[in-house]
Parts: sequence; structure tokens; C-alpha cells
Amino acid sequence: MNSKFSTGQIVRFSILFYWSIFWLFNLIDKLIGGSMFLWVGRDRFAQFQKFFASAGLDSPIIADIALIVAAGLEAFAFVMFAGALLHFMKNRMETSRSWFFLGIVFTLVTFTIFSIGDHIFGDRFELLEHTLFWFITLLSWVVYNRLERVEGEDLVLERKQKLGASVVTLFLV
Repeated sequence: MNSKFSTGQIVRFSILFYWSIFWLFNLIDKLIGGSMFLWVGRDRFAQFQKFFASAGLDSPIIADIALIVAAGLEAFAFVMFAGALLHFMKNRMETSRSWFFLGIVFTLVTFTIFSIGDHIFGDRFELLEHTLFWFITLLSWVVYNRLERVEGEDLVLERKQKLGASVVTLFLV
């Protein structure tokens, strides 16, 4: 049995998949809170505490609240992108687009807040990173919407090809 996928559908699916995995891994990093077997994360609590202490706010409660707000924004972004991906896979394009838009909004808000914090705390490397992600988020929205109106060539994948691609994708992730 053959399935047809347009190149636009594949790119749109990839955008939704990327952002879902991106925010999932960010949430896992917050939950693990450092390094462990097969995961080299960052202790975000210690990082937040150091940032706030450098600004004269030594109370760990402030770092806790900031980390909870950040994790909450990331959780909402993950839920929106994962929801958009599920609706996309069920071929409910308008609903998928609505969920994707909300994910984009949460992502832009998150990176804007992080960028403001990077300015306040003087972390120029993180500022560059968050600014790049902010623009990549906007680019994702533009590409996703432009591909909605473009008729791309159809790719016909055999069952073995889909299985092989799925295995390789899972291995890479």
C-alpha cells in the first residue's frame, strides 16, 4: 500500500516535531536538574540562583519562582506543539494551525523573557542563543504558513521505506 506525502507536509510535520521534541527535552532537563547516565543537563536551579544573587536577590525562593514560571511557559509551549502535531497527523489542519500558533506565542514569550533576563544578568552567550531561537520561532511560523498554500510534489513511500525512516529517526532522536 502506497501513501502520498507532499514535500510541504513533510516540512510542516518536521517543524511541529522539532518544536515538540525541543520543549520536551527542555522540560526533562528541568526535571533532572543536572547530569545523570545518558543525560548531560544543566542544573538550572543553581544557574537561576547564581543569576539572581548577582543582582542582589540572594533568596532561593526567588530562583524557585523564576524556575517554576520558566518551566510553566515551556510546559505550555510543549503541550501546544504536541497538540498541533497530533491534530496535524489526524489531518485537522485548521485546528493544528491554531495549536501551533499558541505554541509559537508561548515560545516567543518565553524567549523574550529569557532575553530580558540575559540582559539584566549580563549573560551575552545566552542572549545570543535566545535571540537566535526567537527568530527561528518566527521563521518556523512563516514557513509553516507559506507551505500551507504551496502544492509540492508528492512523495510515494513504500511501507518498508516508512518503517526504515521511522527507525532512523527514532535512532537519531
